[in-house]
Amino acid sequence: MLVVLAFLNQIFRNFVWIWNAQETRETLALEKGDPKRAGKIFNMLVYTVLSFILYIFAFLIIVGGNVYFLLAILCGNLVGTYTGMSHQKADEHISQAGPEMFEMASLLKKSRCTSDLSDAELNDILEFRRELKLFLESNDAAQMIITRQKNNNIKF
Repeated sequence: MLVVLAFLNQIFRNFVWIWNAQETRETLALEKGDPKRAGKIFNMLVYTVLSFILYIFAFLIIVGGNVYFLLAILCGNLVGTYTGMSHQKADEHISQAGPEMFEMASLLKKSRCTSDLSDAELNDILEFRRELKLFLESNDAAQMIITRQKNNNIKF
């Protein structure tokens, strides 16, 4: 029975880890001081507590342990997560994608004027252009980049 509980516990720990990782990415996409960031940090703290409880359960199944010592580690995890995420600057990879998107749009614009491309290459470029336009229009991160750049030169 303990083996089954340990197995299920580990599966649930993996789910919690994924949820926490997603929340971390979303948190770091927000600027420091953004009011939404505090709510996301709170969610991360909840995931940290849940993850730690599941870790304790797994640890106790395997070797047993001193609960007070483990509570100290939990407090350390909470303080570390809160402090780290409160002071961590926003992810740069999102805003760095802006210039790349503008360069790609420029290449697409140039492709309209290039006559030395085969019909198949032009069709591929047009298909890519349609897919990119759909992606940009439906993707919140892409819209955030365009807004941050204060430049709406992406035209199709």
